[in-house]
Amino acid sequence: MKENNFYKIGFFVLLVGVALGIGFYFGQNKNKNLPAEEKISPSAVVVSPTKEIKPTNTPIPTETEEQVIEVIKKLVANEHNKPLSDTQIIINKRDATHVQGGVRFAGEIAGGWLLAAKNDSGQWVIVDEGNGTISCEKIAPYNFPSSMVKECVNSSGKLIKR
Repeated sequence: MKENNFYKIGFFVLLVGVALGIGFYFGQNKNKNLPAEEKISPSAVVVSPTKEIKPTNTPIPTETEEQVIEVIKKLVANEHNKPLSDTQIIINKRDATHVQGGVRFAGEIAGGWLLAAKNDSGQWVIVDEGNGTISCEKIAPYNFPSSMVKECVNSSGKLIKR
């Protein structure tokens, strides 16, 4: 009985070895008929994208987030006559010309939302801020992306989905 198992195991090992050898042989010879520039090296990693990436017209930010926060922090503190040290700015979304985030002052229970953008001169300005709705008229001249402002209220009080 033990001899029978010995032969079965030996046959199985031999079969696996032959299969691996054949796979290795055909894997090595797969590139033989290709021009040199199309041959795949054994260490090459081929990645096939699953999602098409489309270019956008949104400029890439050139300032660091810390620089943008400092500029906006100064603008908000000045507008509300608050000390710079009592002003906290949080950026949730940003591109090179738009910021969507929040503002909070020390000693206050809650903060509010904040929208900032670069004007025609390339300077950051506070477009709108608060705790209520966003005004469509205030954001319109700055072309905020809908990913930053999903809805706003027009002058008639109607909610506009963007």
